[in-house]
Amino acid sequence: MAIALLYVVFATVWIIYSDQFLLFIFQEIEGLSLFQTLKGLFFVVTSGCMIYWLTMKYEKKNRYELEYTNKILQHSPLAIAILDKNANTTYINEQGAELIGASQQDILGNRLMEMPYQTLHLDGRELKLEETFHSRVMETGEVIQNERYLLRLSDGSEKFVSGSAAPIFDTDGNIESVILIVADKTEKILAENALRIQEERYRLLVDSSPFGIAIHQKGKLIYVNPAGCKMMEAENVKELLGKGVRDLIHPSHHSVVEKRKEQIVNGASIEYPLEEKLITLKGNLLHVEVVASVFQFNGEKAIQVIATDISDRVERENILRKTLAEKEVLISEMHHRVKNNMAIVSGLIQMQALESSDKKVNRVLYDSVRRIQSIAMIHEELYHHQDLQNIRFDRHIMRMVDYISRDFEEVNVNVHFDLDEIEINVNQAVPCALLVNEAVTNVYRHAFNVGESGEMHVGFTHSDGKVRIQIKDNGKGFSEKTLTSEKPSFGVQLLQITTEQLHGTLKIENKNGTSIFVEFDMDSRTKGSSANLVD
Repeated sequence: MAIALLYVVFATVWIIYSDQFLLFIFQEIEGLSLFQTLKGLFFVVTSGCMIYWLTMKYEKKNRYELEYTNKILQHSPLAIAILDKNANTTYINEQGAELIGASQQDILGNRLMEMPYQTLHLDGRELKLEETFHSRVMETGEVIQNERYLLRLSDGSEKFVSGSAAPIFDTDGNIESVILIVADKTEKILAENALRIQEERYRLLVDSSPFGIAIHQKGKLIYVNPAGCKMMEAENVKELLGKGVRDLIHPSHHSVVEKRKEQIVNGASIEYPLEEKLITLKGNLLHVEVVASVFQFNGEKAIQVIATDISDRVERENILRKTLAEKEVLISEMHHRVKNNMAIVSGLIQMQALESSDKKVNRVLYDSVRRIQSIAMIHEELYHHQDLQNIRFDRHIMRMVDYISRDFEEVNVNVHFDLDEIEINVNQAVPCALLVNEAVTNVYRHAFNVGESGEMHVGFTHSDGKVRIQIKDNGKGFSEKTLTSEKPSFGVQLLQITTEQLHGTLKIENKNGTSIFVEFDMDSRTKGSSANLVD
């Protein structure tokens, strides 16, 4: 540009002042005419050289730009082609040829639509001639952007593409050709299709789920499935979307739910499922069991809740709890009445003993009273205890020994206890009570004379699934006749029978006093308290 401008300035100055300069030098016409000719030739030659030089420079620049543009087009990741008015291909880059599975030489000069491939709609319909980019652009002159199609190549493979097209105008404003730009979107579209299928499956799973599923974000519901709408007694999902979660929770659970929500968002570990109370849109109470999880939605944390309606179960549990409470009251009352009835029987026997002057009869009657009282004490403890099936027998033994010792104040026995904290069921407790009562009474009655002092060891221990009872004294011991007789005494028979009821073993040792040892399984199946003492 600068050279051309300098040339114009020089030429202008030469044309204006060259004649005056020549007149000043040449006085003769002949010399002036010759120099005028030379001046004209010089101007023509100079102009020609300048024009040639500028033309070559311009062509070189254009050639460089064309080569550079061609390199860009050839190495473009997009397929680019140019079609003339008749749809003949005047240009196609390497990516375009590779896309349709042909060479550039085979394509140039030919119609693209006659190449061995098919262009289909995404639903599988073949593209008609009037639907092609070339036909539509040539007819309307409009730009087409990002339309998706399916290419089926000659080898049977398929590619998903996204294409755009635009007109190219000549100097008169008429469309002389159409440029096509096509991108291979196979991987992207396949990924989108897979994602869409996955989303459809997930939506189908969620929509058909019998469990209520809801998603809330910033305390507002943003999704509820049909089961959730039905559960909340909503006519449609619009009634629930945007509603505050707190408004749907029973007031008694507000603080608990808020605390748990904070724990969930902070990633704390929570044991599921959890029970909650909700209020439906119609104001009814709804008991649900929920599981919640946190995930990212639109860049922010959201909480998904899966709820199961347990209202029927809660109602059944309440009925069962009420029935159980009534049953416990009934059983407790039964134990109380059994204890009272035994007290009446015990009282009657004592009245009978008071009317008899026979000491042997009185002793037998009072022994019967103590046996009855040992059983009555069990029912009394069960009546006052929350557990109506089991009893802390170590405590019961201490009460029994204290009760028996009051009847034998004339005998001074120092009692040593070795008791484990053991609970046994009522079926085992009754024969155990009779056994301990008989053994302890025997110590007070037979082991020591009136006025003597003695020692007694009472053990009730448990290990390896076995319960062990040991009553030991340092008194006179059983007589040989009592232990060896074919018909043992009633007391020994009672020890044997109660041991059999416990499915245990009985061992009586008569060395340095008497030692009675009974061992049985804690989980053994024993006869109930109403079973006969003799099979």
